[in-house]
Amino acid sequence: MRHCYWRRASTVDLILEYGPGADLVSSVRTKLSHRGRGDARAVLELVCAEADAEGRVLLLAVEPDPGTSETRLRGFYRSVGFRALDHSEAERFGIPEEWGMIRIPGFGEVL
Repeated sequence: MRHCYWRRASTVDLILEYGPGADLVSSVRTKLSHRGRGDARAVLELVCAEADAEGRVLLLAVEPDPGTSETRLRGFYRSVGFRALDHSEAERFGIPEEWGMIRIPGFGEVL
């Protein structure tokens, strides 16, 4: 069983921790000098496509870096198919509802 996946592109680091009921995207970091170019989107879309193919739920916590807007970060995650956790999902996965987001396989397409 895989426990952790670390994808390092030249400008983006992404850490994915595999769990029994869902996988946690625990870090997505883009070098400051490379932000706004779509690099993080490309890496995250690849991870989302792989999770969809395997039927895996993805979770993440919205934790913006200093100088990054939480509203903008949430919008970015929504654009790749994440949504806010509802109360029952927050309890099930043990993540605070206030900052957790989830992506369900097959429902990640943006309409």
